[in-house]
Amino acid sequence: MAKDDPIAPEALRIMRAYPAVYGPGPWTGTLLGDGFLCGPGWYPLIEGLSADLSEIIRQDGLRCFRVVQVKEKLGSLRFYIRGGNEPALDRIGKAAQEAENTCEGCGAVSHVRTVDGWLTTLCDKCRSQAL
Repeated sequence: MAKDDPIAPEALRIMRAYPAVYGPGPWTGTLLGDGFLCGPGWYPLIEGLSADLSEIIRQDGLRCFRVVQVKEKLGSLRFYIRGGNEPALDRIGKAAQEAENTCEGCGAVSHVRTVDGWLTTLCDKCRSQAL
């Protein structure tokens, strides 16, 4: 990641691959300006979600859909949108459930736990590295 580009390269690749979901960019000055505010272990989940949302947008003709922010909060994936519909919200909910069983750091099987008073979803290895 370049000093003046706060978005991780993999997050930037995903955002650019799905302009119907994230908009065409640039994202500077928006809540997406820092990319995904979660660990890289969730990026495959986010990419799968982005692909599915792109298809929902196309099939249902959603003209005003846009992701506002992607982040971890209280050990769970938060995917904030504008202009969605029930299928989009259902798919986002499914991804959030998947994330609760996926290590945010590396993508391994995990669960929500407390680390230093913070709820997080880290496997044993990533948890020990975080301590």
